[in-house]
Amino acid sequence: MAQILMVMTEGSKSSILTKLLTVQGHIVDCVYHAQGACEKIAQQVYQMVIIDSLFSDGDCFFVCRSLAKGVPVFFCGSYEEVMEKAPRIAAQEKECLILPLSEQALALRISEALAASSECEECRIGTCRIDFVRRLVTREGKEIALTPQEYSVLATLARHPHRAMSREALLQLAWGYRYCGDTRTVDVHIQKIRKKLDLAKWIQTVYKLGYRLEYRRKSETGSETMNDFQGGHHMPPRRPPVRCVHSARRRPPPKKRRRKKSPLFSGLEKVILMLCAVLVCCIIYSTVQLVKGIALQFDILSVGGDNHHVIVIDPGHGGIDRGAEYYAVESEETERTASALQALLMADENYDVLLTKQAGEGLSIADRASVANSKKADLFLSIHFNSDETYSATGFECYPQTPGSEYYSDSMRFAKAIAEGMGEQGQNLRGFGGVRFLYYTDDGEGGYQKLLREINDTNVYPEQTFGVLEQAQCPAVLAEQCFLTSDSDVLNWTGDSGAQKAARVYYEAICEYFGTEPIAG
Repeated sequence: MAQILMVMTEGSKSSILTKLLTVQGHIVDCVYHAQGACEKIAQQVYQMVIIDSLFSDGDCFFVCRSLAKGVPVFFCGSYEEVMEKAPRIAAQEKECLILPLSEQALALRISEALAASSECEECRIGTCRIDFVRRLVTREGKEIALTPQEYSVLATLARHPHRAMSREALLQLAWGYRYCGDTRTVDVHIQKIRKKLDLAKWIQTVYKLGYRLEYRRKSETGSETMNDFQGGHHMPPRRPPVRCVHSARRRPPPKKRRRKKSPLFSGLEKVILMLCAVLVCCIIYSTVQLVKGIALQFDILSVGGDNHHVIVIDPGHGGIDRGAEYYAVESEETERTASALQALLMADENYDVLLTKQAGEGLSIADRASVANSKKADLFLSIHFNSDETYSATGFECYPQTPGSEYYSDSMRFAKAIAEGMGEQGQNLRGFGGVRFLYYTDDGEGGYQKLLREINDTNVYPEQTFGVLEQAQCPAVLAEQCFLTSDSDVLNWTGDSGAQKAARVYYEAICEYFGTEPIAG
């Protein structure tokens, strides 16, 4: 339980926050101007202060100056309100509460700030140590480089030991806002942390919920304690064992004579046994190789084996509209990008890669899809380039399999990973984050029309999408890399440099989809 002061503006969400904090057992005082807050601080000792971000900078930091050193301060408000003050808040080393926030996430943020302000500056997890003040992680005395997001996930778990935390709560706390992506992002970061720090036995998976961390924490006094989550107290020290001391000396028992054991096998027998063992191993190896050869001959085994993922890349053949050969030739650019991606995947031992067609080869949609289906592909990527009759459109968009299809969820996850990577490279993302659905509808004159729908429209429609997506028997995505009718798109995303940059985005999205570590680029 803590004494908390809230400095809020009129008409703000103070009543909601007060109710949530009171339910959690805290004592809350609320004032509506800076002068009243200073008077309250002079009369009462508070363990935490929450300030509305709508107050002016002068009022906010006038209140902060009147606080004792070490008292945590939160600035709360909507995402836009907090981001407006973010540089000044960071300069003062204060925290942010972005509303709305769930009750569980709010409780964890409050308890985390109170714990950090009271005692916890460093903790030990196995052979690893976390310095919360310097944001430094070491393993066996050597500094380990973590990304900012990996450190946030690890610090969040370390500040709430022995507590089962859902993936949604980790997203809110570690990312600092309501993250709209797939919760698999948490799984990928946990996997990387376990691998870098060797924490597989410390970071435990909670079935159908999330994760829990078990570790010994070091307080300011330097004593190591094991937190008791249920009771909230430290475990009592164990009593030393009682040793009985006898006054009378006892005679030591007589030593037993050890009989010399006779060897089980003679030297010649050992040599014969070793030769027999080698012969048996050779026979077993030859038998296994023979069975594998027969299985591969009759196409019983898959291409990649048990530990490999089979990736099929489909270089688009190029359209017949004038945009397909405006500033660049679409068929040449798709083959260039597909070749660059093939080289990256072949260098990674986790993947086997196939192309649906070779350079200059023309195949139908059914033939290209049958390549993936015959090899039992795990993932299918069709690379294309876009065009616009007005020569004004620019950017990236990709199309997963449509709602209601067998692999809709997995293809959507892969498409989002690609679009996110393109956005990080500075490419304009069309629609809602670069992911869309496309349907072909009858125009009533024997032809068809293209109907675009955004990803928030998850209704199931009877119309069909792209042929390769319809016929692929695995998760599949069709990517429109850029517009060949746009000067800027062609400059950045075609040629050898553009192909290498796009191939790297596709490769890292594939690694994120399967949860593997990409090789250094």
